[in-house]
Amino acid sequence: MRRGLWTYWGLVQAGYSVMGAVVIPYLRTLGLDPARLGVYQSVNGVAGAVGSLGGGVVGDRWGRREAIVLARFLHLVSVLVLLAARRWEAVLAVAVLSGLAQMAGPAYSALVAGESAGSSRATFFGGLQTVAWVMGAALPLVGGFLADRWGARVTIAVSLPFFVAALGVAAALGVRGSRAPEAPPTSSQPGGEQDWRQPAGGAQARGVRGARWRVAWEGMWVPGMRSTVVGLTVGQLINAAANGIINLALPLWVQDYLGGGYAEIAGASSAVAVGSAVTIYLGGRLADRYGRKRIGTFCLLWAGLVFAATPLVKTVWHLYVLLFFLCLVANAAGPALSAVSAECVRPSVRATFSGLLQGLWWGGLAAGSAVGGFLYTRGPAWVWMAIMVGGVLQVLIWQLLVRETLGREVPEAGAVAPAALAPARGTEA
Repeated sequence: MRRGLWTYWGLVQAGYSVMGAVVIPYLRTLGLDPARLGVYQSVNGVAGAVGSLGGGVVGDRWGRREAIVLARFLHLVSVLVLLAARRWEAVLAVAVLSGLAQMAGPAYSALVAGESAGSSRATFFGGLQTVAWVMGAALPLVGGFLADRWGARVTIAVSLPFFVAALGVAAALGVRGSRAPEAPPTSSQPGGEQDWRQPAGGAQARGVRGARWRVAWEGMWVPGMRSTVVGLTVGQLINAAANGIINLALPLWVQDYLGGGYAEIAGASSAVAVGSAVTIYLGGRLADRYGRKRIGTFCLLWAGLVFAATPLVKTVWHLYVLLFFLCLVANAAGPALSAVSAECVRPSVRATFSGLLQGLWWGGLAAGSAVGGFLYTRGPAWVWMAIMVGGVLQVLIWQLLVRETLGREVPEAGAVAPAALAPARGTEA
Protein backbone atom coordinates (compact mmCIF):
# COMPACT_ATOMS: atom_id res chain seq x y z
CA MET A 1 0.00 0.00 0.00
CA ARG A 2 2.74 2.48 0.94
CA ARG A 3 4.52 2.09 -2.38
CA GLY A 4 1.29 2.75 -4.22
CA LEU A 5 0.60 5.85 -2.10
CA TRP A 6 4.06 7.25 -2.84
CA THR A 7 3.81 6.48 -6.57
CA TYR A 8 0.33 7.98 -6.88
CA TRP A 9 1.38 11.13 -5.04
CA GLY A 10 4.48 11.62 -7.18
CA LEU A 11 2.55 11.27 -10.45
CA VAL A 12 -0.19 13.68 -9.40
CA GLN A 13 2.29 16.27 -8.19
CA ALA A 14 4.35 15.94 -11.36
CA GLY A 15 1.29 16.65 -13.51
CA TYR A 16 0.21 19.63 -11.44
CA SER A 17 3.77 21.00 -11.36
CA VAL A 18 4.11 20.94 -15.14
CA MET A 19 0.89 22.79 -15.91
CA GLY A 20 0.00 24.68 -12.74
CA ALA A 21 1.99 27.87 -13.32
CA VAL A 22 0.69 28.46 -16.86
CA VAL A 23 -3.07 28.08 -16.33
CA ILE A 24 -3.87 31.64 -15.16
CA PRO A 25 -1.67 33.34 -17.81
CA TYR A 26 -3.14 31.00 -20.43
CA LEU A 27 -6.69 31.92 -19.47
CA ARG A 28 -5.67 35.55 -19.80
CA THR A 29 -4.75 34.89 -23.44
CA LEU A 30 -8.34 33.68 -23.95
CA GLY A 31 -9.54 37.18 -23.07
CA LEU A 32 -10.22 36.90 -19.33
CA ASP A 33 -9.50 40.11 -17.42
CA PRO A 34 -8.56 40.10 -13.67
CA ALA A 35 -12.23 40.31 -12.64
CA ARG A 36 -13.21 37.26 -14.72
CA LEU A 37 -10.11 35.41 -13.55
CA GLY A 38 -11.37 36.06 -10.03
CA VAL A 39 -14.75 34.59 -10.98
CA TYR A 40 -13.04 31.54 -12.47
CA GLN A 41 -11.02 31.00 -9.29
CA SER A 42 -14.09 31.53 -7.13
CA VAL A 43 -16.18 29.00 -9.06
CA ASN A 44 -13.27 26.58 -8.85
CA GLY A 45 -13.06 27.16 -5.12
CA VAL A 46 -16.78 26.59 -4.52
CA ALA A 47 -16.67 23.38 -6.58
CA GLY A 48 -13.55 22.34 -4.69
CA ALA A 49 -15.36 22.87 -1.40
CA VAL A 50 -18.28 20.73 -2.57
CA GLY A 51 -15.94 18.03 -3.87
CA SER A 52 -13.87 18.01 -0.70
CA LEU A 53 -16.84 17.76 1.64
CA GLY A 54 -18.44 15.07 -0.51
CA GLY A 55 -15.15 13.25 -0.94
CA GLY A 56 -14.66 12.93 2.80
CA VAL A 57 -18.10 11.40 3.27
CA VAL A 58 -17.72 9.13 0.22
CA GLY A 59 -14.30 8.00 1.41
CA ASP A 60 -15.48 7.09 4.89
CA ARG A 61 -18.68 5.40 3.70
CA TRP A 62 -17.90 3.66 0.40
CA GLY A 63 -14.12 3.51 0.29
CA ARG A 64 -11.20 5.87 0.03
CA ARG A 65 -9.78 4.26 -3.09
CA GLU A 66 -13.11 4.64 -4.88
CA ALA A 67 -13.22 8.36 -4.03
CA ILE A 68 -9.69 8.84 -5.38
CA VAL A 69 -10.43 7.03 -8.66
CA LEU A 70 -13.56 9.09 -9.29
CA ALA A 71 -11.67 12.29 -8.56
CA ARG A 72 -8.85 11.46 -10.93
CA PHE A 73 -11.32 10.72 -13.72
CA LEU A 74 -13.05 14.08 -13.22
CA HIS A 75 -9.72 15.86 -13.30
CA LEU A 76 -8.71 14.15 -16.54
CA VAL A 77 -11.92 15.36 -18.14
CA SER A 78 -11.26 18.90 -16.88
CA VAL A 79 -7.81 18.98 -18.51
CA LEU A 80 -9.24 17.80 -21.83
CA VAL A 81 -11.93 20.48 -21.68
CA LEU A 82 -9.28 23.10 -20.87
CA LEU A 83 -7.31 22.14 -23.97
CA ALA A 84 -10.40 22.58 -26.14
CA ALA A 85 -11.80 25.68 -24.38
CA ARG A 86 -12.56 28.73 -26.51
CA ARG A 87 -15.62 30.15 -24.76
CA TRP A 88 -16.31 31.43 -21.28
CA GLU A 89 -18.78 28.61 -20.63
CA ALA A 90 -16.09 26.00 -21.28
CA VAL A 91 -13.73 27.78 -18.90
CA LEU A 92 -16.39 27.64 -16.19
CA ALA A 93 -16.85 23.92 -16.86
CA VAL A 94 -13.11 23.46 -16.25
CA ALA A 95 -13.45 25.32 -12.97
CA VAL A 96 -16.30 23.07 -11.83
CA LEU A 97 -14.76 19.75 -12.91
CA SER A 98 -11.29 20.42 -11.53
CA GLY A 99 -12.85 21.66 -8.30
CA LEU A 100 -14.99 18.55 -7.85
CA ALA A 101 -11.86 16.47 -8.42
CA GLN A 102 -10.58 17.70 -5.06
CA MET A 103 -12.57 14.89 -3.46
CA ALA A 104 -9.38 12.84 -3.75
CA GLY A 105 -7.63 14.87 -1.05
CA PRO A 106 -9.56 13.79 2.06
CA ALA A 107 -9.54 10.14 1.05
CA TYR A 108 -5.80 10.21 0.37
CA SER A 109 -5.04 11.96 3.67
CA ALA A 110 -7.05 9.35 5.56
CA LEU A 111 -5.18 6.51 3.84
CA VAL A 112 -1.84 8.11 4.71
CA ALA A 113 -2.86 8.66 8.35
CA GLY A 114 -3.89 5.02 8.60
CA GLU A 115 -0.59 3.81 7.14
CA SER A 116 1.63 5.90 9.46
CA ALA A 117 2.38 5.38 13.14
CA GLY A 118 1.43 8.20 15.48
CA SER A 119 5.00 8.76 16.67
CA SER A 120 6.22 9.36 13.09
CA ARG A 121 3.04 10.63 11.42
CA ALA A 122 4.30 14.20 10.85
CA THR A 123 7.53 12.80 9.39
CA PHE A 124 5.58 10.64 6.93
CA PHE A 125 3.46 13.60 5.87
CA GLY A 126 6.67 15.64 5.59
CA GLY A 127 8.17 13.05 3.26
CA LEU A 128 5.14 13.16 0.97
CA GLN A 129 5.12 16.95 0.94
CA THR A 130 8.85 16.95 0.16
CA VAL A 131 8.10 14.89 -2.94
CA ALA A 132 5.53 17.48 -3.99
CA TRP A 133 7.93 20.37 -3.55
CA VAL A 134 10.81 18.58 -5.28
CA MET A 135 8.53 18.06 -8.27
CA GLY A 136 7.54 21.70 -8.03
CA ALA A 137 11.15 22.89 -8.06
CA ALA A 138 12.04 21.87 -11.62
CA LEU A 139 8.90 20.91 -13.52
CA PRO A 140 7.28 24.40 -13.52
CA LEU A 141 10.39 25.66 -15.33
CA VAL A 142 9.92 22.92 -17.91
CA GLY A 143 6.28 23.89 -18.29
CA GLY A 144 7.14 27.58 -18.61
CA PHE A 145 9.82 26.88 -21.22
CA LEU A 146 7.43 24.76 -23.27
CA ALA A 147 4.73 27.45 -23.03
CA ASP A 148 7.08 30.22 -24.16
CA ARG A 149 8.43 28.09 -27.01
CA TRP A 150 5.34 26.27 -28.32
CA GLY A 151 2.39 27.65 -26.39
CA ALA A 152 0.60 26.87 -23.13
CA ARG A 153 -1.55 24.15 -24.73
CA VAL A 154 1.58 22.06 -25.27
CA THR A 155 2.47 22.40 -21.59
CA ILE A 156 -1.03 21.35 -20.54
CA ALA A 157 -0.95 18.37 -22.92
CA VAL A 158 2.42 17.24 -21.50
CA SER A 159 0.79 16.94 -18.06
CA LEU A 160 -1.83 14.45 -19.30
CA PRO A 161 0.32 11.26 -19.19
CA PHE A 162 1.06 11.87 -15.50
CA PHE A 163 -2.63 12.17 -14.67
CA VAL A 164 -3.52 9.06 -16.70
CA ALA A 165 -0.83 7.06 -14.90
CA ALA A 166 -2.05 8.38 -11.51
CA LEU A 167 -5.56 7.14 -12.32
CA GLY A 168 -4.17 3.67 -13.07
CA VAL A 169 -2.15 3.56 -9.85
CA ALA A 170 -5.16 4.72 -7.82
CA ALA A 171 -7.32 1.95 -9.29
CA ALA A 172 -4.67 -0.60 -8.30
CA LEU A 173 -4.22 0.56 -4.68
CA GLY A 174 -4.50 -2.28 -2.17
CA VAL A 175 -7.71 -2.53 -0.20
CA ARG A 176 -6.10 -2.58 3.27
CA GLY A 177 -7.06 0.68 4.95
CA SER A 178 -9.14 1.81 1.99
CA ARG A 179 -12.24 1.80 4.17
CA ALA A 180 -12.74 3.62 7.44
CA PRO A 181 -12.42 1.74 10.73
CA GLU A 182 -15.74 0.49 12.02
CA ALA A 183 -17.66 3.01 14.09
CA PRO A 184 -20.01 1.93 16.87
CA PRO A 185 -23.36 0.53 15.69
CA THR A 186 -26.55 2.49 16.22
CA SER A 187 -29.78 0.58 16.55
CA SER A 188 -33.41 0.99 17.38
CA GLN A 189 -33.49 -2.68 18.39
CA PRO A 190 -32.36 -4.13 21.71
CA GLY A 191 -28.76 -5.28 21.62
CA GLY A 192 -27.78 -3.12 18.67
CA GLU A 193 -28.45 -5.70 15.96
CA GLN A 194 -28.97 -3.07 13.22
CA ASP A 195 -25.59 -1.89 11.91
CA TRP A 196 -25.61 1.83 11.04
CA ARG A 197 -23.86 1.05 7.74
CA GLN A 198 -26.59 -1.25 6.44
CA PRO A 199 -29.28 0.05 4.08
CA ALA A 200 -32.83 0.43 5.39
CA GLY A 201 -36.11 1.81 4.17
CA GLY A 202 -38.63 4.46 5.19
CA ALA A 203 -38.42 5.90 8.70
CA GLN A 204 -35.69 3.39 9.53
CA ALA A 205 -33.56 4.72 6.64
CA ARG A 206 -33.91 8.23 7.99
CA GLY A 207 -32.85 6.98 11.37
CA VAL A 208 -29.79 5.28 9.91
CA ARG A 209 -28.82 8.44 8.02
CA GLY A 210 -29.22 10.42 11.22
CA ALA A 211 -27.02 7.90 13.01
CA ARG A 212 -24.31 8.31 10.39
CA TRP A 213 -24.23 12.07 10.80
CA ARG A 214 -24.34 11.73 14.58
CA VAL A 215 -21.38 9.35 14.56
CA ALA A 216 -19.47 11.72 12.27
CA TRP A 217 -20.26 14.72 14.47
CA GLU A 218 -19.30 12.92 17.68
CA GLY A 219 -16.08 11.70 16.06
CA MET A 220 -15.06 15.26 15.17
CA TRP A 221 -16.35 16.99 18.30
CA VAL A 222 -14.42 15.12 20.98
CA PRO A 223 -14.12 16.61 24.48
CA GLY A 224 -10.61 17.91 25.00
CA MET A 225 -10.05 18.56 21.30
CA ARG A 226 -12.90 20.92 20.47
CA SER A 227 -10.82 24.10 20.58
CA THR A 228 -8.31 22.44 18.25
CA VAL A 229 -11.04 21.55 15.77
CA VAL A 230 -12.33 25.14 15.88
CA GLY A 231 -8.82 26.53 15.49
CA LEU A 232 -8.01 24.27 12.54
CA THR A 233 -11.25 25.05 10.70
CA VAL A 234 -11.12 28.83 11.18
CA GLY A 235 -7.38 28.95 10.49
CA GLN A 236 -7.85 26.87 7.35
CA LEU A 237 -10.43 29.32 6.04
CA ILE A 238 -8.21 32.35 6.65
CA ASN A 239 -5.12 30.68 5.23
CA ALA A 240 -7.01 29.64 2.11
CA ALA A 241 -8.38 33.14 1.58
CA ALA A 242 -4.86 34.57 1.77
CA ASN A 243 -3.63 31.96 -0.71
CA GLY A 244 -6.54 32.71 -3.04
CA ILE A 245 -5.57 36.36 -3.07
CA ILE A 246 -1.90 35.73 -3.80
CA ASN A 247 -2.49 32.90 -6.31
CA LEU A 248 -4.49 35.30 -8.45
CA ALA A 249 -2.41 38.43 -7.89
CA LEU A 250 1.14 37.06 -8.12
CA PRO A 251 1.14 35.95 -11.80
CA LEU A 252 -0.54 39.22 -12.81
CA TRP A 253 1.96 41.21 -10.75
CA VAL A 254 4.90 39.43 -12.38
CA GLN A 255 3.49 40.27 -15.82
CA ASP A 256 2.32 43.82 -15.17
CA TYR A 257 4.93 45.21 -12.77
CA LEU A 258 8.04 43.02 -13.13
CA GLY A 259 7.88 42.49 -16.91
CA GLY A 260 7.83 38.69 -16.79
CA GLY A 261 6.31 36.01 -19.02
CA TYR A 262 5.47 32.32 -18.62
CA ALA A 263 9.04 31.38 -17.71
CA GLU A 264 9.31 34.07 -15.01
CA ILE A 265 5.97 33.07 -13.50
CA ALA A 266 7.11 29.44 -13.48
CA GLY A 267 10.34 30.60 -11.84
CA ALA A 268 8.33 32.00 -8.95
CA SER A 269 6.69 28.59 -8.48
CA SER A 270 10.10 26.95 -8.54
CA ALA A 271 11.47 29.37 -5.91
CA VAL A 272 8.56 28.42 -3.64
CA ALA A 273 9.17 24.73 -4.27
CA VAL A 274 12.92 24.83 -3.70
CA GLY A 275 12.56 26.68 -0.41
CA SER A 276 9.87 24.28 0.75
CA ALA A 277 11.65 21.11 -0.35
CA VAL A 278 14.80 21.99 1.60
CA THR A 279 13.13 22.02 5.01
CA ILE A 280 9.65 20.49 4.89
CA TYR A 281 10.86 16.99 5.80
CA LEU A 282 12.86 18.50 8.65
CA GLY A 283 9.67 20.28 9.73
CA GLY A 284 7.95 16.91 10.07
CA ARG A 285 10.84 15.47 12.10
CA LEU A 286 10.88 18.49 14.41
CA ALA A 287 7.09 18.33 14.84
CA ASP A 288 7.36 14.68 15.87
CA ARG A 289 10.10 15.51 18.36
CA TYR A 290 9.22 18.91 19.81
CA GLY A 291 5.48 19.17 19.18
CA ARG A 292 3.15 20.15 16.38
CA LYS A 293 1.98 23.41 17.98
CA ARG A 294 5.44 24.78 18.74
CA ILE A 295 6.77 24.17 15.23
CA GLY A 296 3.58 25.41 13.56
CA THR A 297 3.56 28.67 15.49
CA PHE A 298 7.22 29.39 14.73
CA CYS A 299 6.73 28.76 11.01
CA LEU A 300 3.73 31.07 10.83
CA LEU A 301 5.62 33.86 12.62
CA TRP A 302 8.51 33.48 10.18
CA ALA A 303 6.14 33.79 7.23
CA GLY A 304 4.78 37.09 8.49
CA LEU A 305 8.21 38.58 9.12
CA VAL A 306 9.58 37.67 5.68
CA PHE A 307 6.42 38.65 3.78
CA ALA A 308 6.67 42.15 5.26
CA ALA A 309 9.60 42.71 2.86
CA THR A 310 7.37 42.34 -0.24
CA PRO A 311 7.21 46.13 -0.95
CA LEU A 312 10.99 46.06 -1.46
CA VAL A 313 10.72 43.72 -4.47
CA LYS A 314 11.60 45.49 -7.73
CA THR A 315 12.73 42.65 -10.04
CA VAL A 316 11.82 39.01 -10.57
CA TRP A 317 15.09 37.99 -8.92
CA HIS A 318 14.18 39.95 -5.82
CA LEU A 319 10.88 38.06 -5.86
CA TYR A 320 12.62 34.70 -6.21
CA VAL A 321 14.86 35.40 -3.20
CA LEU A 322 11.91 36.53 -1.07
CA LEU A 323 9.78 33.50 -1.98
CA PHE A 324 12.70 31.14 -1.30
CA PHE A 325 13.31 32.46 2.21
CA LEU A 326 9.58 32.77 2.91
CA CYS A 327 8.91 29.11 2.09
CA LEU A 328 12.20 27.87 3.53
CA VAL A 329 10.54 27.87 6.94
CA ALA A 330 6.86 28.78 6.47
CA ASN A 331 5.81 25.65 4.58
CA ALA A 332 7.62 23.42 7.09
CA ALA A 333 4.42 23.83 9.14
CA GLY A 334 2.59 21.58 6.66
CA PRO A 335 3.46 18.20 8.24
CA ALA A 336 2.55 19.51 11.72
CA LEU A 337 -0.83 20.70 10.44
CA SER A 338 -1.50 17.39 8.69
CA ALA A 339 -0.58 15.41 11.81
CA VAL A 340 -2.75 17.51 14.14
CA SER A 341 -5.67 17.22 11.72
CA ALA A 342 -5.40 13.42 11.83
CA GLU A 343 -4.92 13.21 15.59
CA CYS A 344 -7.66 15.55 16.87
CA VAL A 345 -10.55 13.37 15.61
CA ARG A 346 -11.46 9.68 15.77
CA PRO A 347 -9.92 7.45 13.06
CA SER A 348 -13.35 6.45 11.71
CA VAL A 349 -14.06 10.04 10.59
CA ARG A 350 -10.63 11.17 9.44
CA ALA A 351 -11.63 11.38 5.78
CA THR A 352 -14.78 13.30 6.68
CA PHE A 353 -12.82 15.81 8.79
CA SER A 354 -10.13 16.08 6.14
CA GLY A 355 -12.91 16.73 3.63
CA LEU A 356 -14.29 19.46 5.88
CA LEU A 357 -10.88 21.13 6.11
CA GLN A 358 -10.27 20.82 2.40
CA GLY A 359 -13.77 22.10 1.68
CA LEU A 360 -13.04 25.15 3.83
CA TRP A 361 -9.76 25.52 1.98
CA TRP A 362 -11.50 25.67 -1.38
CA GLY A 363 -14.22 27.92 -0.01
CA GLY A 364 -11.53 30.25 1.29
CA LEU A 365 -9.75 30.15 -2.06
CA ALA A 366 -13.01 31.12 -3.75
CA ALA A 367 -13.54 34.08 -1.45
CA GLY A 368 -9.88 35.09 -1.62
CA SER A 369 -9.82 34.95 -5.41
CA ALA A 370 -12.87 37.20 -5.67
CA VAL A 371 -11.37 39.65 -3.18
CA GLY A 372 -7.95 39.38 -4.83
CA GLY A 373 -9.28 40.40 -8.23
CA PHE A 374 -10.91 43.47 -6.68
CA LEU A 375 -7.86 44.41 -4.58
CA TYR A 376 -5.47 44.01 -7.50
CA THR A 377 -7.40 46.58 -9.53
CA ARG A 378 -6.82 49.04 -6.65
CA GLY A 379 -3.09 48.30 -6.51
CA PRO A 380 -0.71 45.58 -5.26
CA ALA A 381 -0.26 47.30 -1.88
CA TRP A 382 -3.85 46.38 -0.97
CA VAL A 383 -3.08 42.73 -1.80
CA TRP A 384 -0.03 42.61 0.46
CA MET A 385 -1.86 44.29 3.36
CA ALA A 386 -4.72 41.78 3.18
CA ILE A 387 -2.30 38.85 3.27
CA MET A 388 -0.43 40.31 6.25
CA VAL A 389 -3.66 40.66 8.22
CA GLY A 390 -4.49 37.02 7.46
CA GLY A 391 -1.05 35.94 8.66
CA VAL A 392 -1.43 37.71 12.02
CA LEU A 393 -4.84 36.10 12.57
CA GLN A 394 -3.42 32.63 11.82
CA VAL A 395 -0.66 33.01 14.41
CA LEU A 396 -3.18 34.07 17.07
CA ILE A 397 -5.53 31.19 16.26
CA TRP A 398 -2.77 28.57 16.26
CA GLN A 399 -1.37 29.83 19.54
CA LEU A 400 -4.64 30.32 21.42
CA LEU A 401 -6.84 27.45 20.20
CA VAL A 402 -4.76 24.52 18.89
CA ARG A 403 -3.74 21.92 21.48
CA GLU A 404 -0.67 19.72 21.30
CA THR A 405 -1.32 16.14 20.15
CA LEU A 406 2.17 14.73 19.46
CA GLY A 407 1.18 11.37 18.04
CA ARG A 408 -1.67 10.52 20.39
CA GLU A 409 -4.74 8.91 18.86
CA VAL A 410 -8.26 9.95 19.79
CA PRO A 411 -9.84 6.58 20.66
CA GLU A 412 -13.13 5.44 19.23
CA ALA A 413 -16.24 5.73 21.40
CA GLY A 414 -16.23 3.22 24.22
CA ALA A 415 -12.44 2.86 24.25
CA VAL A 416 -11.32 6.14 25.87
CA ALA A 417 -8.12 5.89 27.82
CA PRO A 418 -8.04 8.02 31.01
CA ALA A 419 -5.23 10.33 29.90
CA ALA A 420 -5.60 9.93 26.14
CA LEU A 421 -6.15 13.61 25.47
CA ALA A 422 -3.87 15.12 28.07
CA PRO A 423 -1.04 17.21 26.58
CA ALA A 424 2.40 15.66 26.70
CA ARG A 425 4.70 17.19 29.31
CA GLY A 426 6.92 19.89 27.87
CA THR A 427 5.08 20.15 24.56
CA GLU A 428 2.15 22.48 25.35
CA ALA A 429 3.25 25.84 23.97
